[in-house]
Amino acid sequence: MIPPIFHLSKQDYIYPDTPVVDPKGQSAYLPIEIDTEFFHLDYDINQAGQFKRVQKTLTNQLRAIAVDKALIFAHPDISDIARHPVFRSGFSVVDYLQALGHNASLRRVNSPIGRNEYPVLMIDLYGFFLVAELFRIFIGAFLDDIKDITLHPGKQSIDQGRRTIASNTLHKGYSPWIELPWILTLNNYEYRVCISLFDTCAVHGNSSYKNFCTNSGLKLDYKDLFTEAEKADMCRMYIERPIAFDLYSIGDLWNYKALLMNAENFKLIYKSLGLENYFTPPRLTMGATVANMIEASILKMFAHHSYIETGYTKSAIIKEFCSYSTASWLKKKTTTTTCYNSKVDGGRCRNNRPTDVRINGVICDTDISGCYGEGLRAQLYPLGKPVVLEYPIHSPINDYKTLRQFLKKYGKELVPGLWQARVSTRDGYVLKYPQDFIVSWIPPKDISKMITDSEAPGAEEWWNEDNVGLTKIFTNEVHLGLIQHDFIQWLDEIATSRQRKELLDNLMVVTALFYPKSERVDNIEQLVKCHQTHTGKNTATIKAQKRKTTEIMTRQECHAWYGVNVGEMLVNHLLIERKRHPKESPLNTLYKLCINTAYGDFVSQFFKISNVCVGNNITARARALAWYMEKGLHGFQTITDGCAFDLNKVLFPEQNKLITGENTVNIYAKIEEGSRHFPLKPLANIDYIDTLPLTIHNEQKQKDEWKGCLVLYHTEKSTFLSFKETQKWLDTKVAEHLRNLFPNVDVLHKVTKDVYQNERIGQFEFEAKGIYNSAAFHGTANYVLSIETQNKVRMRSYTPKEHTSFELAADDLQVLREDYHPSDEFLAMLQENPQRVKRSEVYLNCKILKIRDWRRNYTSWQYSEAFPGCTVENAALLRELSLSQFTFQTHEQYKTWTKEADTLHRRYGQSYEMFFVDDDGYLNYQRLVNEIDAAIRTGKMSFLDGVDKRQSNFYRHYQPHPRLSALEAAQLRLGERNGYVVEKDLK
Repeated sequence: MIPPIFHLSKQDYIYPDTPVVDPKGQSAYLPIEIDTEFFHLDYDINQAGQFKRVQKTLTNQLRAIAVDKALIFAHPDISDIARHPVFRSGFSVVDYLQALGHNASLRRVNSPIGRNEYPVLMIDLYGFFLVAELFRIFIGAFLDDIKDITLHPGKQSIDQGRRTIASNTLHKGYSPWIELPWILTLNNYEYRVCISLFDTCAVHGNSSYKNFCTNSGLKLDYKDLFTEAEKADMCRMYIERPIAFDLYSIGDLWNYKALLMNAENFKLIYKSLGLENYFTPPRLTMGATVANMIEASILKMFAHHSYIETGYTKSAIIKEFCSYSTASWLKKKTTTTTCYNSKVDGGRCRNNRPTDVRINGVICDTDISGCYGEGLRAQLYPLGKPVVLEYPIHSPINDYKTLRQFLKKYGKELVPGLWQARVSTRDGYVLKYPQDFIVSWIPPKDISKMITDSEAPGAEEWWNEDNVGLTKIFTNEVHLGLIQHDFIQWLDEIATSRQRKELLDNLMVVTALFYPKSERVDNIEQLVKCHQTHTGKNTATIKAQKRKTTEIMTRQECHAWYGVNVGEMLVNHLLIERKRHPKESPLNTLYKLCINTAYGDFVSQFFKISNVCVGNNITARARALAWYMEKGLHGFQTITDGCAFDLNKVLFPEQNKLITGENTVNIYAKIEEGSRHFPLKPLANIDYIDTLPLTIHNEQKQKDEWKGCLVLYHTEKSTFLSFKETQKWLDTKVAEHLRNLFPNVDVLHKVTKDVYQNERIGQFEFEAKGIYNSAAFHGTANYVLSIETQNKVRMRSYTPKEHTSFELAADDLQVLREDYHPSDEFLAMLQENPQRVKRSEVYLNCKILKIRDWRRNYTSWQYSEAFPGCTVENAALLRELSLSQFTFQTHEQYKTWTKEADTLHRRYGQSYEMFFVDDDGYLNYQRLVNEIDAAIRTGKMSFLDGVDKRQSNFYRHYQPHPRLSALEAAQLRLGERNGYVVEKDLK
């Protein structure tokens, strides 16, 4: 008997009707789960050109959502060893229909198909990380069509950001599917084929399939049948362990059931928040799901109004009161400086002590507890239209106001948390009194195409300066720096008087956005009334006069606004409700995901409820506190919401002196030079702090872990603190220390309440993450923290996985080892002896080829047999030196250093490292960073600035990386395999 699997109606991914066996010529939907198994082919890198084939697909697994039984089809790639039916139709879904008993066939047509010429069969494909499946379920001309749409997006496209999506604009508006030139004959009826993709890999953010199902409440039975090594050898599993292979392979066909269970969980969440009347099914990304929740919270505030009486529909409410502070709205205003308001700056990320590479001591890693969640709780969300101070963009005659003039004119209208401004130092002006509080932003060439931080992960073009610009701290220059309430407090309370005067008179306000204090109303009723009864008019006038023609525009939009605390609106409720559910339970995890996602929604260009002013104030508040931590604790690195510091060497002011915004710039260098103005003492002013490492069982991870407990020595007494006592003591003493150093700033001194309404001092609390006894630091955010044999390692852009490394012997590449960990080993060497560091080995780095990478670099990939979803390799060398480790004085200095370093790296496979290698080939990394840091601090415009290159023997220092030949050989071999030519820079 043929099972009913077709649906005649659909609302997003909900199919409300009973499925039918045969649509019999009616347009219909076929929702089907799909997954594939495949393996990558081994090859000899020295003969790589003979191994063009990158991978082979083993099987396609399919299951219509209306049935429980799945079917497996072998891919033609393995027809010689197939033990399942080989799919031949061109699209495995058609073979699936045939196997169920349908008379089905697929053909391709060359002439255009009329929109109403055939009924439509919409094939809804459900899968997890669909880019891995999409190019393995088609063959022949049908695969070519899919590749063509992917490669040449126009009115139809297949694209990949956080998930893989299909879309078209062939008719009116946007449609989430593609229309193919294919005709499916099904039981003597002909249908035009359309395909829609439901990729579940972002439903719970950055989550695995197993975690997605588990957090939805769905238990998977067969996902642990294979080890990681066996998963990497699925061809052998297919042959040697057929039953296990089949059970494992169909285990990925439960995305739709997990989606439905996830929807039921969110119904419970909406109900717990009092939002059940506004429930909408969760979207396919966590961001969109939470954005709908925020929108529901806003609409609920208008619930007691009749939408008919007020004249507002639900969508009109969001548009009228929320849309004018979104990044998508502001970044379109590219003819004026308004567009600069569309950027939301991220967290503070800076190496505060770039020459302190290796540390032994009692090191505490501390964070701002629940940083962005607490930031949301402290934040007002404005409903209304902001005012914007703007000028024609790039005009040389803009008469910008100084910061002093701006504050004098508008200061009384600025509400803490609801204003922002972009400021730059006067053209050509160099600050006499350095600062490292304000972060500069060099915008991209086309701001209208700029993506936001929250959208960037997963997008291959992330961190391309042409798309997001450059964000850096410059000590003697500010370019479009973001300032708001917390900066003004720093300026008033922490900056020196001369520094304050210089910044007030030499920072020019390029643009500002704020909600005027005088326009604030007390409730929703007043807000609606103000907007409905507003009688202002926008006017435009031209006063023509020879060489003095003036254009005058007057805008009198309604700027009445109402502010609601984000915590009271939503976040407090999420935090409280999360506590009601056991840790690791699906609902506990979902509440946590909602809290963590909310901030990203406020800065995303995709959501109508986003607000750049809200986002900027949340991140600026966190950056301010991070600055106070960095300086007051004499931290090594600041990474968004925390830093590591030596408990016995925190900063104290000299008697009768203050810690200021001026004397803390480059304070590490002043201390190294022997200055006594900055005494370093143990936290809490006790005599000495020691650590006692103990093993403590981690119930969640089910293993023993090393934890550091403190021993406090004071006035000839010692006090041992248990692990919990250690954490409590640290959290309390860190806050007290910072409050004592930095007076009258809200982040440390404002009286607030925690989520349970308990009164506290400061807008945030602190959380000690761990105690360590040795460490090494690199770049802005790379480090290893160690206690006994346990290491916490982070090195951005490098994976902790094992790599195969090579050396060049004659003309052949020979494997050195298959367990090379470039980042871990490099940081370990810095920790052991930064004056004698072994140079990096050439290794193969694996990555999944994603759609945008394949499309953007198609000239390289066009002759390759690799396609999106394949694992591809590139040869790499770890870069020992990162210029991000240093704080530059000006943008021009940064550019010249970067240009010089990049030029050297292209030619020699290394930059300044070549000048600090000893006769045995070891790198003196410590001397390298010492000399570069000193050169930057003294204002040198490049490392070779002032060096007489004609002096004897100078050019002998220009040496290629000792592994450069091996790198070039590996790149050449991989190029031969993938069909592209590696061009060597011979400049």
